[in-house]
Amino acid sequence: PDAEVTLSVFPGNTGGVLANVNRWRKQMSLEPIGETEVAALSKRPLLGDDATYVELSGRYVGMGGSKNIADAKLAGVVRTLPNASVFVKLVGPTKVVDAEAARFRAFCDSIRKLDRPDAKSLVAASQGIHLVLPHVFFPGATALIVPKTRAGRVMFLIPWHDHVLLGTTDTAIPCQPREPSARDRHM
Repeated sequence: PDAEVTLSVFPGNTGGVLANVNRWRKQMSLEPIGETEVAALSKRPLLGDDATYVELSGRYVGMGGSKNIADAKLAGVVRTLPNASVFVKLVGPTKVVDAEAARFRAFCDSIRKLDRPDAKSLVAASQGIHLVLPHVFFPGATALIVPKTRAGRVMFLIPWHDHVLLGTTDTAIPCQPREPSARDRHM
């Protein structure tokens, strides 16, 4: 199975950092630790301040014990704010989590609009044309993205079931709609 990333925001301190680190440890079939060990954990920036960063390896059983990934890894960040607690968690097979670790840390570093609504957006809404083609046009299981063609467009090919999704996102739009829709000129 692939890895899973979750971002959760709850009101209040939800038991504090110690309780939440130990909740993750339980999900990984590990014994709880104390305040001294939690204080020694590394820190990552999240929402304008340091957050507790956790990396755990073991058997992942999940919240209710219904999952079972033997060689699993969990990377997580806990940040308590005055009125809320923020959790970002990446969990899955060790090889997958290790391969995605840098992107996970970059994602955590980018969560700043919750703290600074006036921060400049790093992503712009756009739309484009997407075609579903037979898999023979782009065999394999790896996606390809061309971040800037000679025409200045983003182009991508993504394997999808027995097909490949070919697309471009070259038309800037002022805001991201709740549901995508085709424009008449694209039909």
